[in-house]
Amino acid sequence: MVLTVPCLFGLESLVADEMKRLQLKNVRAENGRVHCDGTMADIARLNINLRCGARVLMELGSFVAKDFEALFQGVLALPLEEFIPRDGEFPVKGYSINSQLHSIPACQAIVKKASAKRLGNAYGCETLPETGSRYQIQFAIIKDIANAQQGVVTFSKDVKKYMLKFIHERYDNNEEVNTLIEILKRSSKYESFNFLEIFQLQDESYFWYDFLNCYALWKIIGKTYGFIDSEDAIRVLVRLMRNDMAIFTEYEEITKK
Repeated sequence: MVLTVPCLFGLESLVADEMKRLQLKNVRAENGRVHCDGTMADIARLNINLRCGARVLMELGSFVAKDFEALFQGVLALPLEEFIPRDGEFPVKGYSINSQLHSIPACQAIVKKASAKRLGNAYGCETLPETGSRYQIQFAIIKDIANAQQGVVTFSKDVKKYMLKFIHERYDNNEEVNTLIEILKRSSKYESFNFLEIFQLQDESYFWYDFLNCYALWKIIGKTYGFIDSEDAIRVLVRLMRNDMAIFTEYEEITKK
């Protein structure tokens, strides 16, 4: 199976080196993520040994999706029932870059609908309860190639402890960071941005990983392009936090930094 490890921009080569030291096969790096071939046992090895990667994703399939029908049929063909039980909750998130399918909410709806139909057919029910454990489905549509992935591993305990200690020492007294977080917490007017999902996470380290990655890109955008006003600045940060990767096509210079 193909395993994917997201990481902060600029750390791809370090993550790739760590994978090679673990003797994983077919290691290849892309912007913000590194792929390799592995087994279920390798997922555990990666979680224990990786220092620079954030989480481990298992790729369920890859296919061309130039329209919604192709996206629906591609997801429908994936063996989701092998990974998601009958009562499993399966939220969907993802992004699109340089593709004809660029509306993230629309793509989320199509992936969710296809996933529900596949699981419903497999388990013989029209409505799935989604009362059990969470099985996050993620999609990435890059140049019309859709990749469906499932999150299967979290940060290891030692990584979380070190990460949070470092973050709090560095950012607890950072006025700008604290102000931005408070604005995000109490804001609710930006389109379909689910703040509860972000600020009621089971683990604080996930929020900080996502926020600091977006914060770094947000600083680069502000320095390179500037913001119209404070509302525009927050709107851009919200889009980054929502994984709206279409922003890279609007601010092309940040991909060169």
